[in-house]
Amino acid sequence: MNQNVTNAAFLAAIRANSEEYPEGTAQWVCHWHDQNTRWNGQKYDPSVNIEHEDKNTYFCISMLKPVNGKIQRKKENFAALPCIVLDDVGTKATRPSLEPSWILETSPENYQYGYILDRPITDPSEADEIMKAVIDAGYCDKSAGGPATRYMRLPVGSNSKPEHIAANGGKPWQHILKTWHPERKFSLKQLIEGLDLKFNDPKEPLAPDNISNAISERINDSDLIYQILNHESYHNNLLVLTARYQARGMKRNDIIETLTGVLQGNGDTSERAKERLKDIPRMVDSAILKFQPPKKKFSIASAAEFANRKQADWLIKNILPQTGLAMVFGESGAGKSFFVLNIVGAIARGVPWEGHKIKKSYKVLYIAAEGAEGFRKRLRAYAVHNQVDLNNISLKVLDGAPNIYAEDTEALIQAILETGEADVIVFDTLAQVTAGANENAGEDMGLVMARCQEISKACNALVILVHHSGKDASKGSRGWSGLKAPLDTEITISKQENSRVAKISKQKDGEEGQVFAFNLHEVCLENDDDGDPVTSCIVVFNPILNIERKTKKLGKWEKVIMDAVGELSGIGSHSVSIGTLLDKAQEAYPYDSGQNPLKPKRDSRRDSAHRALGRLSADGVLTNDNGEIYLPHLRISPQMIECEDAKSGANSSHLPQHPIGVRNCEAYRNLDDFI
Repeated sequence: MNQNVTNAAFLAAIRANSEEYPEGTAQWVCHWHDQNTRWNGQKYDPSVNIEHEDKNTYFCISMLKPVNGKIQRKKENFAALPCIVLDDVGTKATRPSLEPSWILETSPENYQYGYILDRPITDPSEADEIMKAVIDAGYCDKSAGGPATRYMRLPVGSNSKPEHIAANGGKPWQHILKTWHPERKFSLKQLIEGLDLKFNDPKEPLAPDNISNAISERINDSDLIYQILNHESYHNNLLVLTARYQARGMKRNDIIETLTGVLQGNGDTSERAKERLKDIPRMVDSAILKFQPPKKKFSIASAAEFANRKQADWLIKNILPQTGLAMVFGESGAGKSFFVLNIVGAIARGVPWEGHKIKKSYKVLYIAAEGAEGFRKRLRAYAVHNQVDLNNISLKVLDGAPNIYAEDTEALIQAILETGEADVIVFDTLAQVTAGANENAGEDMGLVMARCQEISKACNALVILVHHSGKDASKGSRGWSGLKAPLDTEITISKQENSRVAKISKQKDGEEGQVFAFNLHEVCLENDDDGDPVTSCIVVFNPILNIERKTKKLGKWEKVIMDAVGELSGIGSHSVSIGTLLDKAQEAYPYDSGQNPLKPKRDSRRDSAHRALGRLSADGVLTNDNGEIYLPHLRISPQMIECEDAKSGANSSHLPQHPIGVRNCEAYRNLDDFI
């Protein structure tokens, strides 16, 4: 029989013990909204009517708190779990022996069993553990979600699934509250024992209330180890030891090694012991997540301490800081991903980048979230062009797209730390790792940038975001105007005439306005099974456009020579003979015979041009190779051609074919020699 309990009264009974919830905590409800013809999920407002007998009505089993001033039904908004609910009892799930606080029939012979807790669970990891144990015990469908976002039905409402409407004469099935005893409240221990829930080790139920006590009571480590070795206690003791070791500053891998040694100390070689040994890394990760010390959010220093702090270090001086946030953005096809690979490749190798010293080899994690196959070819092309063995550089790749807007930030940090940390973390592209976020909304992108800062601090790394420019590239990166504010460095990539240009458009603690001109050149990697070339591009910097930055200001004749080199080397050859170059320079500068036609001045143009060429060669701006003048780093082999039509995104390595690019690829056939 129906207990005639309103949804408002039902929710009020569940949200008891409100003094234990964080400030601003609220309930969340959802129902079908006729006027908007959509599901209407919202923070529960007691003044709004939610008593809809003929509608689907739900509530979120978790209490939610505001994050950045906004309450949403998301994992990060979890505040407390006031009840445990078993779903699909009678059809897909086992019927428990423990009498619940309520039983709701949501469709014929299909029930939800609810247990109101005497004290809410406020630890999200603990709530997840309880939910997993409930599912493992067979009390819920295996596909059930976590408690932070899980919906259950309200007593006043209907089930309008087509199969139930068909079986009910064309009408939705109205919920029936079979049992309602809100005075029945359960401690966590009562619930675990009454439902016979198991945690991690199937033969040892976890009693969460006792773990924190054991840590704080400081039972001797030796006593805990003795109990493990003598089979008196296993799971709880390992969790306690993990928490203690973590508090003492031990790293994850050291904790795992220590506990493995402890477990091996009893000489047990049974299958059960082997399974326990294999399970230690997972148990350690669970304990670290559960018992990690609270993060120190604010640090207050005296004026003297603050003023005398060491200045932040640079990865590349005046280009990229050692930690913080950087963004490289540009229009589609500008070459931003190629540029980023070029710069982090130098960082991973510990070699100078465009005249800027890099102190050592740093660890780089490249998250290839957009076009992994294209990135694989770029990486191979980089290795071929620079003649490096990829086994010998500190660069790792994550082939996938973690969502730092949703719930992947913590898991990503943990994965990075587990694999040996990273000094530089590249997200390529920002859009691909923020699925679901509104790029134009400060609310969403502010959260994204805060999480990027969290990743930077947790990993003590520089986070580089690869992003797109807006419709008007001159107005900056795409989306929310506030993206630039938290950045330490911003680099804008643009196409300018016959070159691409990277400009330092923001530098929080250094020089802005530096410009690096470059071109993309195609590298033939190999031929496929059909004999067609497999190609990608590499970045080649253009010293003609960068020369003012690298040397003293050019004189009149140096400029004439550089203009002539640029014009002649762009015709088809990448070198020019001295004679041809001097002829061109002489043509560019008119001869001045002087005012006295009877005594004309000697024509010294060629001598002036020759002296300027000598100075440029001595400064390393130009290279003189047996009378042939080259631009440094632009001695293009038959394996490289211009790639001005290179496209960004997943297909960025599928570049236009060119007859030059398919010649003499034999040098690159044995790629295994390099990679």
